[in-house]
Amino acid sequence: MRHRLLLIALCVACMFLSNYTVAPAQTGQVWTSKKVLALKGSVVKERVKFPVKLSTGKKFTMAASFFFKVKQIKGCLYHNERGRLIACLRAKNIKKKPIQTLVHGLTYDHRYWNSQTVNGKSYSYARFMAKNGFVVLALDLLGSGKSGVPDGDQLTLQESSFTIAQVLFSLKSEQNPLHSSFEKVIVVGHSLGTILSVATLGTWRHAADALIVTGWAFAPHVVLAPELVQAAFENPYVQLPPQVREDLFYFLPKADHRVIAFDNRRLADQTPRGIFTQGLPLLEAMERGNADDVEFIKAFSRSSRIQVPVLIQLGEFDAIAPSRLASQEASFYPNASKVTVQVLSNIGHAFNLHVNNQKSWKRVKRWLTRRGY
Repeated sequence: MRHRLLLIALCVACMFLSNYTVAPAQTGQVWTSKKVLALKGSVVKERVKFPVKLSTGKKFTMAASFFFKVKQIKGCLYHNERGRLIACLRAKNIKKKPIQTLVHGLTYDHRYWNSQTVNGKSYSYARFMAKNGFVVLALDLLGSGKSGVPDGDQLTLQESSFTIAQVLFSLKSEQNPLHSSFEKVIVVGHSLGTILSVATLGTWRHAADALIVTGWAFAPHVVLAPELVQAAFENPYVQLPPQVREDLFYFLPKADHRVIAFDNRRLADQTPRGIFTQGLPLLEAMERGNADDVEFIKAFSRSSRIQVPVLIQLGEFDAIAPSRLASQEASFYPNASKVTVQVLSNIGHAFNLHVNNQKSWKRVKRWLTRRGY
C-alpha cells in the first residue's frame, strides 16, 4: 500500500512539473538550466497587455496571450528568473516569423482559441499554429477576459476596431509589450471577431497583411432570431444562456458534451451592447437582402475596402453563417487581392470546439504556407 501511494505521489509530481515546461510564464519558480533545456520543442504561453485608448482619449489595457514554440535555447540556459528567461526565449525564437492575431467572437474571450484538452483531443488553435511555426497573439477584446471594461454602450463597432488597429500597428513596430516587430501580421477573426477585423482592415488598410474569416458571412440571411437581438439590448453587456450557446455554436454529432459543458462553465464571457447598437443596421440589411441592401452591407462593413488576401471558412451546420452562402461570399470583398472560400463539412459555428476542428486548422495552415507566410 505504501509503495502504491508513493507511486501515485510521484506521478502527480511529474504531471505538476510537466506543466511548468509548457507554461513557464505562469510560475514564479526559479529556473535551472535543466528545466530550461526541457522546454525545447514545447509551446510557451506568455500573458501580455497592450495599452489602448478610445476616441475620447480614455485609456484602457487590452490583455492577450502570446504563444511561440521553443526551438532555440542557446544563451538562455542560465536565466533563472522568469521574466528574463521568457524575454530571452522570445528573442531567440520569434524573429522573422509571421504573427497571427486572433479576434474572438460573441460572448467569448481569447480562450476560444486556446481551450483545454478533453479526452485526449486538443481544442487549442493557438498551440496548433505555434507548433507549426507561427507565433500567435490571442486577444481579449475590451470588455472581455482580462481586458479593461469600458461602458458597454460606449464600446461600439467603431471604437472596438479602433483599439484592435492600435494593437496591430504596434506589432509592426517595436513599441509593444513583446519588444519585437513583425514583418507580416495576419488577422484571424471568428464570428463577431470577423466583423470587427473587417472593419479594422477596411478602415486602416495597412494594419495587416492577410485576413482569415471564420464563422461569418455577409451574404443576406437571418443571423440571429429577433428575440435574441432584442434580448441583447436589455443590459450594457450581453451574455447568452447555456442552451442558447449550445444551439447557436454547436453541431451536436461532432461535439463532445464535456466540451459544451466546459464552454458554458469556463469559456462563456460577455460582449458590449454598443456593438449591437451600432451593428443593428447591418443585421437588418442582411435580413432584407435586396440589391440596395447588398451595397449597404459592403459599405457599412467596409468589406469592399479590404485589399489584402482573404480566406473565408464556412461550416456546413453553422447556425449563424451556414456554408450554403459560400458561392456569394467572395463578392463582398471585390478589392481583395485574392479571395478563397472553403466549406467545412460536418461542423458547427464554433469551429475550434468541435472534435473535427483540425479540418479548419490544417486548411488555414496550408493556405498561409502557399502564400509564403
